[in-house]
Amino acid sequence: MLRGIIICPDVDLNERLEAILTEIGIASITRTLDRYPNGLELLRFLRAHAPQVIFVSTESTAKAMEIAREVEKNVPGVQIVAVSRFVDPQILLEVMRAGIREFASLPFDRQTLVDALVRIKDAVQARPPAIEATNQVYSFLPSKAGVGTSTVAMNTAVAMSRIADSSVLLSDFDLNSGMVRFLLKLDSAYCVTDAAEHALEMDESLWPTMVSTVDKLDVLHAGKLNPDFRIEPADPPSDGVHAAQLHRAVLRHVGQPGAVFARDHARIETYFSSVYPRDPIAAPGAREVSLPETAGPGRAR
Repeated sequence: MLRGIIICPDVDLNERLEAILTEIGIASITRTLDRYPNGLELLRFLRAHAPQVIFVSTESTAKAMEIAREVEKNVPGVQIVAVSRFVDPQILLEVMRAGIREFASLPFDRQTLVDALVRIKDAVQARPPAIEATNQVYSFLPSKAGVGTSTVAMNTAVAMSRIADSSVLLSDFDLNSGMVRFLLKLDSAYCVTDAAEHALEMDESLWPTMVSTVDKLDVLHAGKLNPDFRIEPADPPSDGVHAAQLHRAVLRHVGQPGAVFARDHARIETYFSSVYPRDPIAAPGAREVSLPETAGPGRAR
């Protein structure tokens, strides 16, 4: 099914379009905007939701055409459908000049929309949208507790964040004994479990509230010790997609896989694998870094 968004200040037109698209079932509308976004907001919106098709109303033809140009410039391959209450020859001419090949107006005809969506689906398959995302994903998994994985993960993340033009996220998934929050003296109330619980509603507005920033490093800490919390591997979570699309590198500290945490460890690995290794808009290849067991307390072999 196509991922779609609607940009339409006309609330009634928006609702009628979304209703018929839901009925047809070829495109799933993941988000709607009741205003025309500026360039930066549009770019964040596109990276956050990774749409394959955008339905944009021509209520303001100039703003709609500007959106079409920005989309083609920043995420080529995303298809545009112009939407209007009526058919205006002048608007149709401007739409065609902007390179928009599909146009829909009230009253929406089901078969006409189906034919348009089939053409869009073929175009997306022939030229998939090029949405920028990182493939620099590193996992730090200790062989047992106490070998210093949190310290190594944190220092690696800090060092990478100091590289010019870098954008680095450190996520602490050690729900049993996460130390990143303590080491960096973070006081944010939001943590990785909040991101997991709100994964399906995650967007460009919610994501920044979840992460803490230390100098140039973004951090998603483990929160208070919560060994009974479970992250269930349901649908691919959008918070992982946000991490991959908004950061040049993602470092994840999973924590020691022993005792009670073994069940969470497996679930978290499944949770992440549903986003990073297999999702084409996220990271095609992840790296795992394992630390050796210790020969004695606090000493590596």
